[in-house]
Amino acid sequence: MLIPFLTFVAVGVLQFSFLFHTYNAMIGAARATTRSISVGTMTKAQAGAAARLSLPKWVPAASYVFTMVDGKPGDDVMATITVPTSKAAILDYLPMPASIVASFVMVKQS
Repeated sequence: MLIPFLTFVAVGVLQFSFLFHTYNAMIGAARATTRSISVGTMTKAQAGAAARLSLPKWVPAASYVFTMVDGKPGDDVMATITVPTSKAAILDYLPMPASIVASFVMVKQS
């Protein structure tokens, strides 16, 4: 009776670890690309490629959505990365939200 319960707990901890690591990588990628766009060292296309390189290797390239809102100096620059939870974790049968979203906003510099 105890072995199935401990197995379930261990798998849950492992699943949460994968999701947490993916979310932290998404936040870092959104922050870095927003900062680069806001100071003018990167274009939107370069930001999308840089965001992809920052995500963990187990997230398929075709599964994430990167959106960038850019404007003139003084406007907000926002990067949002969305990944389906089924692609960000190792097991797809545990109850989880449909997707995880990381977003970052910064003011564009002149």
